[in-house]
Amino acid sequence: MAEEVLTARETDAHDNPPASCGVKYDRDCVPVHGCVVSAITNMVRISSAAQDARCRSPRLAALLFSYPTETNVGYLRQTSRIGNDSLSKHQQYEALKFLLHFIGDIHQPLHTEAGERGGNGIPVLFNKKHTNLHSIWDTEMPEKHVPGPKADEKEDAMKWAEQLSGAATQADNTTLDECTDIQDAEGCALVWATEANTYVCSYVLKDDVEGVKGKNLAGEYYDGAVPIIDHLVGKAGLRLAGWINALAAAGPQAVVASGAAPLVVQAESDAGAEL
Repeated sequence: MAEEVLTARETDAHDNPPASCGVKYDRDCVPVHGCVVSAITNMVRISSAAQDARCRSPRLAALLFSYPTETNVGYLRQTSRIGNDSLSKHQQYEALKFLLHFIGDIHQPLHTEAGERGGNGIPVLFNKKHTNLHSIWDTEMPEKHVPGPKADEKEDAMKWAEQLSGAATQADNTTLDECTDIQDAEGCALVWATEANTYVCSYVLKDDVEGVKGKNLAGEYYDGAVPIIDHLVGKAGLRLAGWINALAAAGPQAVVASGAAPLVVQAESDAGAEL
């Protein structure tokens, strides 16, 4: 099941770039195993199906909640996990980490695209490294943009965040400009996914698959991608901040009165594994 769900994370917009782009929830999320939009929704409003013995692993539980299959939907009862005082601080912290992860995902254009498995099936070069299009948007291009030794990764990320925050302040952008309605988590996430997905047509695959396949993208392509990366990562930070504020303000009131028992999971060595 975990393998099935992991595959579903890349099965988002079934559109036709570069001719047309767009995310439709009923088409791209519900019929299969969900998508990053439902992942975000279900981190805020998580299922009591976690009581199932199969979900004692925090990692597997999070995967199940994030991508409800048709089988799961019938018995999912929703209750908030973040800000739920009936859960331990550790459990709330884990849920918040997954929410942060998924909000980051939704601002990477190829996490909102089904074609070629979200770009994983498009081989490219980045300098001398053989990799794929999805990977360079996930890792190689951001790391080139914000270089530094691995040991200083957090410090470098903080400096980048400060730069993006300064740019947002200069442009008079605040969390008030973003969707912070946690009661409409699906609506907010769909807006964000749609925004990221537009870049698949306008830049990521603007010359179609053949325009990038097998090519070294560390030069001109990278230069054009940097402003997009800055824009989307900056937006992700503002939106995450707005949601954290909203969740903190809601507190226990964020819990949906479903009568569902809280999830109890056991810590495992893979709890912090990258999804």
